[in-house]
Amino acid sequence: LYGFLTEVKRILRSGGIFITREHDLKLIPAKPSNFTTFERGKSGLDGKTPYPMLDLAHSVFNAVTGVSVRDEAEEIRAFRPLSEWSRILETLGFEDSLVYESEDGDPTWDEMMCFYKPTKNTSSDTTEKTSVWKESTVPDTEKSLKESGEPPLT
Repeated sequence: LYGFLTEVKRILRSGGIFITREHDLKLIPAKPSNFTTFERGKSGLDGKTPYPMLDLAHSVFNAVTGVSVRDEAEEIRAFRPLSEWSRILETLGFEDSLVYESEDGDPTWDEMMCFYKPTKNTSSDTTEKTSVWKESTVPDTEKSLKESGEPPLT
């Protein structure tokens, strides 16, 4: 992910835009607490989707579009909340345009986000931020994928 995003930033002109679509992941606790605003297994009306729903949506999409069972099993899925995607991209030096759009009726809350490459490097600590990001934001599932080469069991 780091290599891909730094390459995107490298090839963009100053002021160039990077548009991505991602689901707004919401992990559902095993046991609801006083702070849980929805029942287990339901995403509620908070605009976020639980991991099992996103995983299933991708599996169904792959089946409908003819993706092989092998490719489906090897697909890496690293769903994150939109706030985390924003933090990752900003840490790498992108600016958030605050343009977000979702498709009406999409039960997986797949959001379009628009970031841009600043015209001037306004942050002198971008290099420091990216090295911290590389070490601290790779989820355990991605670390284990890199180490074992196998998808995590869910």
